[in-house]
Amino acid sequence: MKLKWLALACSVIYCAASYGAQGDYEALSAMAASNRFIHLHRLDPGNSPAETDLLSRGQMTAGSVPDLGLALSFPLSIVNMPVMLGLSPGLQYLDSHYYAMAGNNLEAGELDNDSYRNEDLGFNLDVGVAMELTEGLTLGVSGRNLFRRELERVDPLGRIQTYRAAPSVTAGITYDWSMLTLSSDIELTRHYEFADIDGSQYWRMGGELRATDWLSLRLGYRQDLEAKTAGRYSIGTGVSLGRVFNLDLVGMYGTDDAMGAVLQTSYHF
Repeated sequence: MKLKWLALACSVIYCAASYGAQGDYEALSAMAASNRFIHLHRLDPGNSPAETDLLSRGQMTAGSVPDLGLALSFPLSIVNMPVMLGLSPGLQYLDSHYYAMAGNNLEAGELDNDSYRNEDLGFNLDVGVAMELTEGLTLGVSGRNLFRRELERVDPLGRIQTYRAAPSVTAGITYDWSMLTLSSDIELTRHYEFADIDGSQYWRMGGELRATDWLSLRLGYRQDLEAKTAGRYSIGTGVSLGRVFNLDLVGMYGTDDAMGAVLQTSYHF
């Protein structure tokens, strides 16, 4: 039996923001000439609306799910075909941040105020099974967050906000050839991190080049099949000290200024 201790594994932070300004347009128009179809360039710059007349609202929603756990793998054989069963129980930390305020009360310094954060530490479990169809070709299915966990709080506007770590299922395929590994996976379920934000469902592809015995270089791409979030490219590296300690670092970038980073360490014994 092979044991792997995950010292630290951090998920990508999901962040969304929305702004509404219809009320401001109405306030601006009301202070212009009586023509109801007046354009903004005809407003009187010397008669601008007061700050208290602005009615738009700003909202920021963000969350992260770091994990600390133990991964166990059990080699099996089905009809002379190698099969690997994996279990990963561990601690999971949910951290959510909500900020919503009327435009005339919006304060940039309040965005990181702890009073707008909600956090909880609990237990969760991941499982997976992989089957080697032919030499170098592996097919797998995994389930994450088998225990649904949720955080609820009332935001400054009186609305209930829910952030969750919900069960998800992913199927993937990997081909390992000499120094190169190619892989692709697709999520069979949608992600609904926030109850009031449409879910996403991702397809990923990537490759790893083992430049040396201790250094790997990786490239990847992720696409949202529901077109709710921007596609993201990733580039990363992995460092192995013998067969004991691994350090992985990944940076991500996509359209609409989408960015993220993942740092993961593991110890094998």
